[in-house]
Amino acid sequence: MNKIKLLAIIFMSIIIISCSEDSTTEPEESIFDVQGENGFVGTVEGTNAYIAFLVAEEEAIVYVCNGDEEIAEWFRGNIGDPENISLTNGDGAQVSGKYEGNSFTGSVVLRNSSTHPFTASTNTGTETGVFRVYGDEAAKEGIDAGWILNSSGEERGSFKINSVFQTTPKKPKIKNVNDGTSNTLLFNNKSFSIERFFLIRSGSFSFVGMNG
Repeated sequence: MNKIKLLAIIFMSIIIISCSEDSTTEPEESIFDVQGENGFVGTVEGTNAYIAFLVAEEEAIVYVCNGDEEIAEWFRGNIGDPENISLTNGDGAQVSGKYEGNSFTGSVVLRNSSTHPFTASTNTGTETGVFRVYGDEAAKEGIDAGWILNSSGEERGSFKINSVFQTTPKKPKIKNVNDGTSNTLLFNNKSFSIERFFLIRSGSFSFVGMNG
């Protein structure tokens, strides 16, 4: 075998190996692929509360709650980087989180000024997520209620009437329908609508939506 043929064989072998390696390389998942529809959920150190993240390209929702400890903090606002979030709500509570290794880690400062670290991982399942009572009737009655349901079926929630904490009822089972009666909370013989926050993607644009 002459030198030219040998060089040709070596060159072709390098090309074949290179192509083989390229074909097995998987693209890195984006934060939106990892979080799916139901976002991230985790525990808050020093409390029995849960924290939930739903992240879009330019907006995020964060909920921290455990009614038994009178913890209920909603955050929603614009963000510049989906992987680095910092939000402050109207009551002075703050949350900051950084996305690394398919999880969010960070800290939340509650309205009593106490600081608590957290880690929130992907929340899977078909009935998990972040839920909130909404609508004119709820506003009229001064009701502010929400729940976080994690992948293990465990939940935390908070329930306030005119800003006063009440015993948190168990979240009703949410059905994938929109008939005006199924996804409701019955309280004091009145029905209140419940919404679930989730991520919707359309091309390169993603945003937090809701259904009830």
